Amino acid sequence: MELILDLRQGQHQPVDTSARGQVVQPYHIEAVAGRTPGAPAMGFDGRRSRIVVPPSPEFRRLGGIRVTSSVWVDRVRGRHTIVEGYLAFALFIDPDRSLGGTVYDGIDWGGVQSEPDAVPLGRWIRIVFTYDGIDTCTLSIDDRRCAAEYSPLGRVQGVEWPYGVNVGAWPDADKRVFAGRMQELALWRSVGGDPGTLG
Repeated sequence: MELILDLRQGQHQPVDTSARGQVVQPYHIEAVAGRTPGAPAMGFDGRRSRIVVPPSPEFRRLGGIRVTSSVWVDRVRGRHTIVEGYLAFALFIDPDRSLGGTVYDGIDWGGVQSEPDAVPLGRWIRIVFTYDGIDTCTLSIDDRRCAAEYSPLGRVQGVEWPYGVNVGAWPDADKRVFAGRMQELALWRSVGGDPGTLG
């Protein structure tokens, strides 16, 4: 898998620490206490916060994907977006505190959903969403698989203009805004014939 985005709180604002140097456009993000001392996290207010990463050459071909994030969820009052690549993939928390991950095949969205109450409030958790670019989606929380789905969705579509990758909010509007903290959010892709290990 190839790392193409690694968002973390920098000295003044969120930055991409991957070798790709993606453009990062934060809106109403505050530096807050992180998972470990001395490592601030990105704070989302549940109303206006988001981070936008415009489309880039790396986002045009995704194939299989892995999304990882360490998050602290303050509250859930509807669907809350963790990250969405416009017309490509999405990772989100639903009102019943289930975790969902979907990909777009060019016609429709498909993916995987955990059982209700899978996402706890008020503590740090590590989330992993993977799709192998062929037929297998998985979700895990704190290294424990909480859902898997097998459906031949094919390769993930590229992230489209005009919205790019949106972290913490629905791309189209100030809706589904995440309330809590993110220590980091990373995106990998697998565009070759072998999707690699998607744990």
